[in-house]
Amino acid sequence: MIDYSPFWETLKKSNESTYTLINKHHISSSTIDKLRKNKPLNTTTLNDLPYSGLRH
Repeated sequence: MIDYSPFWETLKKSNESTYTLINKHHISSSTIDKLRKNKPLNTTTLNDLPYSGLRH
């Protein structure tokens, strides 16, 4: 099973939120929903996530 909890933990520690992912980084709300529900995402979508803004 896919588990995106490390992503959510990193997001919580960052200055970003789901709001900024959607509005600033143009991540679709359906992608956020898939992440919340641990649903599969294709590798292109994963690659498009703004990792640089989430790093500490």
